[in-house]
Amino acid sequence: MRRLISLLFIGIFFLVGCANSPKPESTVSSFIDAGKKFDLAQMAEMVTPTDSNGKEKISDVMKDNGEGSKNQYQKYFIDYCKENAAKITYAVKESKIENDKATVTVDFKYVDGGPVLKATLGDVLSKALSLAFTGVEMNDEDMGQMFVSAMQTQKETVKESFLEKTIDIKLTKVDNQWYIDQPSDELLDVFTSNFVSVGNEINNSMNSSSSNAE
Repeated sequence: MRRLISLLFIGIFFLVGCANSPKPESTVSSFIDAGKKFDLAQMAEMVTPTDSNGKEKISDVMKDNGEGSKNQYQKYFIDYCKENAAKITYAVKESKIENDKATVTVDFKYVDGGPVLKATLGDVLSKALSLAFTGVEMNDEDMGQMFVSAMQTQKETVKESFLEKTIDIKLTKVDNQWYIDQPSDELLDVFTSNFVSVGNEINNSMNSSSSNAE
């Protein structure tokens, strides 16, 4: 009888221990929920402590560099991303754990801001070139106002669309706590309305054009 009671207590303690042990899915859900609020500071805190590049990568997303009028387009950009981030939906599909490493697979649905950004940049470039040919000089404030005005127009013109992606999120356990490991551009796209990929695409195109010109 005593042996049976001892076994029952051991079983109860084992179940309680398993229930209280941290799970990678919990970290991923907290990370995504912080992203839906566009809380970059909280997201960075959930990145592996030794992964300074990953933390900086998140902290620098849509970073606002000041309060001056020349940064008004950045503020508008950030507000646009915040608005879209709240529309993110997701479902955790599965979790694979191997020692202190884990991979959590998540289905995402999020706003694709790429069409709006491309249309905005095209509009701004066209207007800026036209003004340049007439001898009009544009300062940072003028360009900021032009960008905001163009993006406001494109937001009303371009129909909102969504992307659906399945993303594997890597995690590492440190001191019995799971952390996001090396957040990918694909993951950051979810919280920035696909602007990370679009920005890389535009930069690559410009670098390619410059190389061809040389």
